[in-house]
Parts: sequence; structure tokens; C-alpha cells
Amino acid sequence: MSQTADVAALRGQLAGRIMGFMVSQAVYVAAKLGIADLLADHERAAADLAGEAGVHPDALYRLLRLLAGHGIFVEHADGNFANSAE
Repeated sequence: MSQTADVAALRGQLAGRIMGFMVSQAVYVAAKLGIADLLADHERAAADLAGEAGVHPDALYRLLRLLAGHGIFVEHADGNFANSAE
């Protein structure tokens, strides 16, 4: 393997570790805010959830998008979020 390939592989591993840490922290925040419980009965918009959780709507939207990208929540076409089936 060339030195360039080694560097690229190491960068990929580092990025994976950083992302893993970010996702675990995002899961912690969502759990602390009780987002899954707020979504237990039906899908909802991030702004509605933010109002109940007492947090900034745009920040919660970004958090939910990150977690939806990892299969923890589901984002529907209308922008509402729901718990994933998993």
C-alpha cells in the first residue's frame, strides 16, 4: 500500500471515530430531552418538539436530522419526525 493510501485510510478511521462520538452524544441529548417519548404517539415537527422540550428549534432540527441519518429517528417528506421501527 502506498503512503498516500495509508494516510487516506487513517483519515477515514479518524473520521469514523469522530462521527461515532458525535452520534453517541446526539443520542444522549435526545434521550435527555425525552424526544422518543414525545414522538411515541405520532410524528411531529422539530419546532413543535423544541417547544415542548424547551430548546432551540433549529438546533433540535439539526440533531434530529443527524439521528435520522443513522436510523434512530425517521424524517418524513413533510419534515416531520417519528421514532424508527428499529
